[in-house]
Amino acid sequence: MGRFQVAAWVRIEDCSMDYAVFGDEVEFRVGGQMDGMDIVFTEPGLERLVTQGERALRELRANQGDAGE
Repeated sequence: MGRFQVAAWVRIEDCSMDYAVFGDEVEFRVGGQMDGMDIVFTEPGLERLVTQGERALRELRANQGDAGE
């Protein structure tokens, strides 16, 4: 069987977001049932997302403060 890779980008603004825990994974649904996407995380992956997300949010907010000067 051959291998393939998929690359994608998504812009997330103000939309619905929900999650469900299935065993040792967490599935996030961003958007609606017909116009959304699912992202599945393991515990280490979710920890990394949260850590990087917090860092990115602090930097974004700091940069927004600099833009007003």
